[in-house]
Amino acid sequence: MNNILTTFSDFPFVLLARDTVWGIACLIVILMFHGSAINHLYMRFERLTRNNIKLTQYNRVFFHFYATFVFLALIHLSEILL
Repeated sequence: MNNILTTFSDFPFVLLARDTVWGIACLIVILMFHGSAINHLYMRFERLTRNNIKLTQYNRVFFHFYATFVFLALIHLSEILL
């Protein structure tokens, strides 16, 4: 029993709290980046494809879809690098 108390008294709780705060802050930053980037990408896709559909440029709609998919993958890869 005495060994457990010494282990808890020697544990660096301040470092754990510091790392927890930094982790939560960085997670919030990554989630804000994720939400804003995907929202921007979605709105851009909608605007471009609506104009192309009005002009019956269906091949450009397919191009914008695949380009959006590639950008979406790049956004997720950049989140991993953050």
